[in-house]
Formats: sequence, structure tokens, C-alpha cells
Amino acid sequence: MAETVILCGGAPPPARVSARLDLALGGPNPNVNLSISDISRRLVSALPNVLTDLLEIASYVFCADQLVSRGGETASRLGMDWRRHFHFIIPVREPDLWSATEVKASLERLISVMSDA
Repeated sequence: MAETVILCGGAPPPARVSARLDLALGGPNPNVNLSISDISRRLVSALPNVLTDLLEIASYVFCADQLVSRGGETASRLGMDWRRHFHFIIPVREPDLWSATEVKASLERLISVMSDA
């Protein structure tokens, strides 16, 4: 099963990448649509950084799940390509929180279950 590196928000790629998907919420070539201001306006205040991070992470994961093929209907290997292996590189505002062992492990399990990766 090949690994797809998902580079989010202009994150630099690792040294070796066999398959890559670039996702961006802003910048010169945005391809993910998320309007945090729409949510903040309804709450009548700015979202805390951790919630903004969570919404962005969820958006990137959803987009990657939709964009990375499972082999297609006519795949010669049938169901062998159904599961995918993602490696996300996502810049966040609260890196200490998201890199904490327990939080990272929980998020990885959740993403695996939700995307059936």
C-alpha cells in the first residue's frame, strides 16, 4: 500500500515522497474552501486557536479522503487498493497540543476509522 503525503497550508515536503497531494486554505492557489469567519460571526467572537486548528485539520482530512483514489471501479487489483496510507503534514497554531502523544494517537485513530484508511 503506497503512502500519500498530504502537504497542507504550504508545508514543505519531506526528502522522499512517492505520492503527494498539496492542499491549501489560502495563499496563491487555494483548493480547500473553509470560512472560519462564517463560524466566528455566528458565535459572536473569534474561535480559539485550538478550535481553528481542529476545523482546518478536519477540512484537510476530508479533502484528502475525497481526492485520493481507492483504485477506481475498474481497478485490476479489485479491493487491494481500498485502504490508503496517508501522511499529513499540517501547520497548526498549537503545535505542543497536537504533537502530544495521547492527542496525536487519538487523532490518528479517528482519521483511520473515519476515512477507512
